[in-house]
Amino acid sequence: MNPAAPIVLPWPRFSDGLWRVPPGDIYAAYSADQLPRVRAFQHAGAWFTCMSLAGRAFQMTARCYPLIAPGDYHGPEPIERSYQGIEVLFRRAPYRLGAEVLFVANDPTVAEWRSLLRALYADGGAFVSGRSYAELLQVRAASIYASPNEREAQRLELALPDLPKTQTAMRELLARPEAMSSLAKSPQLELLL
Repeated sequence: MNPAAPIVLPWPRFSDGLWRVPPGDIYAAYSADQLPRVRAFQHAGAWFTCMSLAGRAFQMTARCYPLIAPGDYHGPEPIERSYQGIEVLFRRAPYRLGAEVLFVANDPTVAEWRSLLRALYADGGAFVSGRSYAELLQVRAASIYASPNEREAQRLELALPDLPKTQTAMRELLARPEAMSSLAKSPQLELLL
């Protein structure tokens, strides 16, 4: 059986709430740690719960399962090493989980990456401590996981004449209203319990 192609959705829906981006509804629907109760998000008119999130900041994949009313479920009984077929509770109502669906975050635009890289540096804590912004960009540029948009954002940021040298200087820069204006303000879907 060949799994369906991944469904690409806007990256903010996968956000964990860090790096000055509000939490996304897919991230908030992670439920593997609270079974049989689940949280859910909507896609194409159907409810899904998220059972696995993986990836690198802003480049996430989510393994999700549609919620199917027990009378409408025609799939297999629970499958070993899968959530398919298990019984869950959503809003106090019973459901069965359908076949796994893989959701993938789209790549942020170059402008979004520039804002995100600045936020990563300003708020990055210990993993950027003692590094300048240019050093952080160079480390990330060496990653095999950097997307073309991220690489272009890094190139543009490194070309700036006065790069902040400290996290404090970056936080001061980001305190200006125009500094984060390129970060997508896409609406988050309401998470329902």
